[in-house]
Amino acid sequence: VCQNKNCVKQHCSKNGSATRPLQDILNDLLPPEKRDEVEVSSSGCISQCGKGPNVEIVSKTIQQEKTLFGNREKTIENARLFNGIDSTDMASKLLEAGIGITPPMMLVAACSVLSSAEKSSLPLEKEALLSSIISTLSNSEEYSDSHVLGTALMYRSEVRLSIEPSGTNGALEDSRRATVIVPTSEKAWRVRAQAEEIFGNKDLAIASLEKLSDVNPKFKTKINNEISRLRP
Repeated sequence: VCQNKNCVKQHCSKNGSATRPLQDILNDLLPPEKRDEVEVSSSGCISQCGKGPNVEIVSKTIQQEKTLFGNREKTIENARLFNGIDSTDMASKLLEAGIGITPPMMLVAACSVLSSAEKSSLPLEKEALLSSIISTLSNSEEYSDSHVLGTALMYRSEVRLSIEPSGTNGALEDSRRATVIVPTSEKAWRVRAQAEEIFGNKDLAIASLEKLSDVNPKFKTKINNEISRLRP
């Protein structure tokens, strides 16, 4: 997923500045059983700035190649570029056309409700919308560990902390569940570190920040300063 500022700007101008990144939306749409087969990652500029947001899908096949010393495996990469992926609907169509995965309707609906929650300016309305996603997916055996459930838990934890800074409304529990389901999410570990600190769990807050540093070493220095603040 292109992260050039032009692509990011086009995504935000269509969906609002508060919307989550396109790579998160793609992950949210993937069925749980496909998450190990598909890697969604950020990229540099793809040089199609006027047509963004842009996504390049790279598929790999392994072929047997004959050599003087016998057969050896050769990896062949095939890249295809998709333009204008600026909504949940377009992201869903991309997964179907690009890699043959049709997002389940329950996950598409959850992503739609999540988008509504992001756009709401009312914390209690946000919480209610997120709670509807969490309740539905948590009660579904098939999607109880889906990426979008982890995303909803992460956002509800953040919203609950804004409503009740003491975190007595379940914010900590939400943040812990989120990091189990989406352990590679920077935001999930950031929200959990905040919640753990509020509850006085400094060791767990430090551990969460260390996990955050592992997920994104780019901010290691800043995170280390936060850890130093928490250490006695």
